[in-house]
Amino acid sequence: MNKLVISGRMTKNPMEFGSGENIGARFTIAVDEWNGKENKASFFDCKIWKKGAEKVLKNYAQGDYLIVAGKIVQNSYTNKEGNKVNTFEVIVDNVEAIIKKNANHNAPSNNIPNDEYTSNDEEIKERILNDEM
Repeated sequence: MNKLVISGRMTKNPMEFGSGENIGARFTIAVDEWNGKENKASFFDCKIWKKGAEKVLKNYAQGDYLIVAGKIVQNSYTNKEGNKVNTFEVIVDNVEAIIKKNANHNAPSNNIPNDEYTSNDEEIKERILNDEM
């Protein structure tokens, strides 16, 4: 099974690609991880299509704390020096906002004061894993 669920902040506003029925959106999620000494971020490039892309482009922006469910795919290319380079990206099935950084978005939001996380995080993750969202 190839199923990934991550939560983190959108690093910049999503970028649109394609059009019409083939519309897509690209965005990057920064996921913080505490290793016992310091906080380190991992960055995940994400792609989503169609209605999901429209939702992301309309409702989410840099700084929003999102939970993303999808699968990891590996791509490769040959760089200018002739070396094979492997890249990974998340093909998103579902995305939901946990915290909206900017309350001025057009989207309905889960505005939570002081960027504190709530017990809803686990409930949302469980619903996404069970494809209930």
